[in-house]
Amino acid sequence: MKPARERAGALSGPLAGLRFASKESIDIAGTVTSPGNPNYARDRAPAAQDAPVVTRLLDAGATWAGKTHMHELAYGITGINPHTGTPDNPRLPGHIPGGSSSGSGVAVGAGVVDFALGSDTAGSVRIPASYCGVWGMRPTHGRVDERGVVPLALSLDTVGILAARATVLQASMQVLLQGTAAATQFSAVGVFASMPAIAAVAQEAMQATLARLQGLGLSPRTLQWNDWAAALDAQRTVQYAEFLGAHDEWLRDSQPRLGEDVTQHVAQARQLGTAEIGRAISARTRHSDGIRALVEGGVVLLVPVAPDVAPSIADLQDMQAAMQFRRSVLLLNCLASVAGLPAVSVPAGTHERPIGMQLIGPAGSDEALLELAVRLAD
Repeated sequence: MKPARERAGALSGPLAGLRFASKESIDIAGTVTSPGNPNYARDRAPAAQDAPVVTRLLDAGATWAGKTHMHELAYGITGINPHTGTPDNPRLPGHIPGGSSSGSGVAVGAGVVDFALGSDTAGSVRIPASYCGVWGMRPTHGRVDERGVVPLALSLDTVGILAARATVLQASMQVLLQGTAAATQFSAVGVFASMPAIAAVAQEAMQATLARLQGLGLSPRTLQWNDWAAALDAQRTVQYAEFLGAHDEWLRDSQPRLGEDVTQHVAQARQLGTAEIGRAISARTRHSDGIRALVEGGVVLLVPVAPDVAPSIADLQDMQAAMQFRRSVLLLNCLASVAGLPAVSVPAGTHERPIGMQLIGPAGSDEALLELAVRLAD
């Protein structure tokens, strides 16, 4: 976590006594916002005001403790950053912390703060939560104010929280959520008849979580859905196009030094044609409708966040291996991202080998998901 002078929040409120950190892509008044790339901040003035999410947390009584490192430009899931370094996984030293909200996951997992702000476009809160053994939430798209946060892909971006305890996740997320909650009562847990390949540790953690959900009165329901790869491919193309829309002018003007993975993303994004982008937008809408249909009628989906525990940093030095790993993880996270649905990452596995399980609900069911998470933690 980057050192900074603490700022105390309101004297009272639902978050009084709790400390939080914020991903460095989120505006903090008086500091320069830089999403994991030193060139980004070079010509930028300090932020004039806090991002609204920070203001809300301070007004609720929480104390801001500092900024956290992140994967460069939020465009990666490992947390490996060639410019600022890679935060060490508190559970598995030498292994990746997950990204792009890497420092937020580590700060919470190491007990430095009670909770931390992150952003989640394709899994960037859920993945570090999974690998660092903490709770995390991606809210329904549009329910948390995203102003004052450096974008990755606006139609997919969300601002979420990683927390040490389910009750802290619930309390802090409720401060941020806007709009009307959907009237949701979960009665069934949806598990897929077929899904992307996962390791034995993820299989075992999923079965254990399913048993706990059944103990809470949810009945299992087998679901059919075979569009994992097609949905991810549509998401990938839309994300590329929106990333360039947000950053291409800066990239061309500043010619910043980029890590190998982000350099590859930029090159692939620039190869997209208008027709390809249009087809991806249409496909994404179709897949979104299909995913949303899966959570109708009181169903919460149960899906691993990752196919295995965190790999070692050394194992991902080869870029081809790193990109294959990226796809295997994003296949599991694309459901909530494509459809804009809320998802909670629930700690599972063991203390030494953590892995997260996603609970995915209908749009607007954030509050109901949080309540389910708290019940699951009891």
